[in-house]
Amino acid sequence: MVLDPACVHRSDGRPGIDPGQCWLETVRIELTDAVIQGELPRIPAELVDGSLEYGSLRLDNVLPLPFAHDGPLTLSLTLAGAVSILTATGHSVAVAVSGEGRFLESFRA
Repeated sequence: MVLDPACVHRSDGRPGIDPGQCWLETVRIELTDAVIQGELPRIPAELVDGSLEYGSLRLDNVLPLPFAHDGPLTLSLTLAGAVSILTATGHSVAVAVSGEGRFLESFRA
């Protein structure tokens, strides 16, 4: 999956909470052996909500970059105009930024 653009918060503290900068970036999310449940929307689509569950952890609307996890996981996405949540289960995930980012704004706590 490619999120283009994605708003990436760069911070020395906690992303999305502590001060930092927001950049527009292209983010790639790769799941291995993905099984998708839910109605596939028209693509491209706007992502409005999401979560990633792996092990005993759940990340809501934020992913560390870069990020990789080997083991069972569930990625849940809500897309604009979708009638249901799209859910993908898989055996591993890799998340990375590709290309050049573009500065959007400073983020204050």
